[in-house]
Amino acid sequence: MLLVRLIVVVGLVTGKDDGLARTPPLGFRTWNAYGDNVNQTLMVQLADALVSKRDSNGLPSKDGVSYADLGFDDLGLDDNWQACNGGFNGSFHDAEGNPLINKVRFPNMAEMVAHIHDLNLKAGFYLNNCICPEKSATLWNPVEKHYEGDVTATTAFGFDSVKLDGCSAFMDLKLWSDLFDKHAKGPMMIENCHWGLEVPSLTECPYHFFRTSGDISNNWDSMFGNLQTTIKFQGESPISRPGCWAYPDMLQVGRMPNFIEDRAHFGAWVITSSPLIMGHDLLNAEANKRVWKLFSNTEALRISRTWAGHPGRMTKSFGNAQIWMKPLNDGEIAVLFLNGEPKKTSMILHWDDVALKAKASSVINVWTGKDQTDLATDQGITFEIDSHDSVMFLIRPSKASTGIDTSSEDIFSHLSSVM
Repeated sequence: MLLVRLIVVVGLVTGKDDGLARTPPLGFRTWNAYGDNVNQTLMVQLADALVSKRDSNGLPSKDGVSYADLGFDDLGLDDNWQACNGGFNGSFHDAEGNPLINKVRFPNMAEMVAHIHDLNLKAGFYLNNCICPEKSATLWNPVEKHYEGDVTATTAFGFDSVKLDGCSAFMDLKLWSDLFDKHAKGPMMIENCHWGLEVPSLTECPYHFFRTSGDISNNWDSMFGNLQTTIKFQGESPISRPGCWAYPDMLQVGRMPNFIEDRAHFGAWVITSSPLIMGHDLLNAEANKRVWKLFSNTEALRISRTWAGHPGRMTKSFGNAQIWMKPLNDGEIAVLFLNGEPKKTSMILHWDDVALKAKASSVINVWTGKDQTDLATDQGITFEIDSHDSVMFLIRPSKASTGIDTSSEDIFSHLSSVM
């Protein structure tokens, strides 16, 4: 029997205590779709696209809902806003540490942010840049001048969140955090993008989400490999939790080889409570049509946002075919069957794998919305899945299957006590 021991030690891991990122952040960032081909006009267009109402196919409509309505309301600018080599000693900062903007690409950064805010969106900035990186911190004396210049500018432009990359010499995430706390007009959501080289401990997390991996590419091996880097943060005392989420990089959903792999990728990020930062071409009608049923799947988004003591973790594997589980409220359990094998694979989830004593009372397919309780046998659920495909189930235990009141939080204690 697989031992599922999801023990919660309340209070060990602390994110920034400012009320942000209590659920995994949702949003969009420019790099995956546009790379360094960014400018102010594009950002304005992307903001408009996020608030555009869409029909059931993801196409603009007078009625319907927008990405922002679904919670994807943080629009992040990535690299190439800076005036490369235009500053002090060939940097993109002046001698006082103030960042220099490429005015051809971004003639009025504050005006751009104001437009984003006018649409009730949040605006994200990007620092410690990788295009024309600044490798020598000793140019600024003291070095804090450089940090303070970036923090002051980010705040003055009105940004609400910031991605701190790992390319330049300014790698002190605690200093960044302290300076934003000191200078920002309100809480600043911070992403640690140090590729898993700097991660939180059980007692300190001076940012809201942290990269566990290198950069993601739009292929299965990259996506699946990045997912595996989250495992070390999903232990019995999980480091990934509200205010301090493990993050295997931005989504390539809509850019994978096909929709089946898009869906598997999306499900893997959902089941692990990873931040959902979209990266497809928001201005392309076909791309929006392709991904809409995923990003508008309210049941999947509910699973992503629910915190019932654990972010989710892999509980069983058949080679590269894996079963991942996340406990939800009121006794529900989300389960993802994910097939990383090169061929169709049969996987079985036994009821005792998820701490149940008998057959569950309800099994819902999250991808289709269909009731598939008929799959449940006295032993568990067996499902055959094509290569690189997935299925996500919502399992509702009965009192008979747990021996406890599943309407209470005791279900999690029960999962934690399986030996």
